[in-house]
Amino acid sequence: MNSKTQTNSTKEKMKHGWDVFIMRMGKLAEQRHMSSLRDGFALIVPLIIAASVGVICMTFVFGWWDTVSTSILGWITMGIPNQTVTNAGGTIVFVNGSIAHQISTVGTFIFYTIWKGIFNYLSIFVTLTISYSFARIKNIKDPFIASLIGLGGFMIFSYGSADMFGTGGMLVSILASLLSMELYSVFENNKKLELNLPAGVPPAVARSFSKLFPTIFTLLIFIAIQAPFIIFRHVFTWLPTGDAFGIGHTISIAVQAPFMSLIENQTGSLSLGLVYATFSALLWFFGIHGTNVLTAVFSPVALVALANNQLYLETGGVDGSISAFADGTNDAFVFFGGVGSTLALVLVGLLFSKKADTREIIKFGGAPALFNINEPLIFGVPLILNFKYVVPFIIIQPLLFFITWFAIEVLKWVPPVIVKIPWTTPVGIGGFLATSSWQGIILSLMNFSIACLIYAPFVLIANKSAKKNGEELVSIDYKGGWQKFTAKITNKKVVKKGGE
Repeated sequence: MNSKTQTNSTKEKMKHGWDVFIMRMGKLAEQRHMSSLRDGFALIVPLIIAASVGVICMTFVFGWWDTVSTSILGWITMGIPNQTVTNAGGTIVFVNGSIAHQISTVGTFIFYTIWKGIFNYLSIFVTLTISYSFARIKNIKDPFIASLIGLGGFMIFSYGSADMFGTGGMLVSILASLLSMELYSVFENNKKLELNLPAGVPPAVARSFSKLFPTIFTLLIFIAIQAPFIIFRHVFTWLPTGDAFGIGHTISIAVQAPFMSLIENQTGSLSLGLVYATFSALLWFFGIHGTNVLTAVFSPVALVALANNQLYLETGGVDGSISAFADGTNDAFVFFGGVGSTLALVLVGLLFSKKADTREIIKFGGAPALFNINEPLIFGVPLILNFKYVVPFIIIQPLLFFITWFAIEVLKWVPPVIVKIPWTTPVGIGGFLATSSWQGIILSLMNFSIACLIYAPFVLIANKSAKKNGEELVSIDYKGGWQKFTAKITNKKVVKKGGE
């Protein structure tokens, strides 16, 4: 075999291997357990955002967590004597006992209820949503009742211990949800276990009792799984007392705790962030919805990191830990315009692209990209399998995450993300809301500027390639465009003044 033939054979093997990888990633995204996790966490997002609105009100409005200098109440009272003071650490705080301090305390605890009321019971909500999603995938007749059975399984596994109801029981809730729906679907499909009540029984009662035996048998299996752990605990009486035992706590201690320790150190947090940022873009480049594939795996970790950030600030650094991998970090500082930071391509394209078709698509897709909706650009430019833009599309995200991680965890110049912002939040605003700090605005705009600088040379290279290939080009009249823009502004002022 000559060298040329061997080279071609190697290329074919590599291409085949990559094709197999992409195919398997596509199947993984549609695998029923992964789909139920993805959909379950998607259903919980409105609750997380609602809790985050409470955090925004506590910080941005009432100046909690040492955010007086960036809060509305702080701005109002800074000019009033005896209301604010700079402490020994150089942080502006409310004077203890002042009117501003009392307003801040009352306002904070009003919105504290929605934040703690959701995050302290997050695993319960997650159990319900994942069970519901999996029940629908498995075509269970009544997904709502099924989700309650999933919650029952979680309660058995967690031994009803409140310390498992928050993010500490996240992995247990996932396992309980998936296992309960697998078992319940088997029992529900067994017609012999269906209980048919007389026609005179109210529909709601008949509906509930028809699932009685599948429910009992499902939960009995959960009890059987839990029983050895309880027996073990009572045989070995030297173990610590309390309710912190059983399969749920065993899973939490043996499996979840070591995994979650990744987000509690800088190396682990950086590694998780780089893997997510790189592969979400890489998969999208090959036409696979990368965020859908990865969300099921990374969302539980990111939610725990967000809760840890909040706890760290709430307790003044006594509990919790700072992590740049918190849910909301990518939306605020990395995914500008969506995966690939394509909003930067919109701005750079409008300024420098001479390709007529690209400019039209960018004009059409620019407005949605402001709110991080970039499907028009992904499929229109296109960016999928477009090797002219493969480098910026894939490398920008890990680079921006590294910068964000460095600013938050190493320099500690930017406060950690404490708010799960809506993913449609525009650049700059998202950085402020996510961290309740002016530093968040600067980091967001700085990262966006870096993304623009990286895209710029590739847009210019695309222009040269289009010219060489005889594609339709347009000339860019910067001076004329600026004159038209200023004329519109002037005319608006004139019309407004004339109307007055």
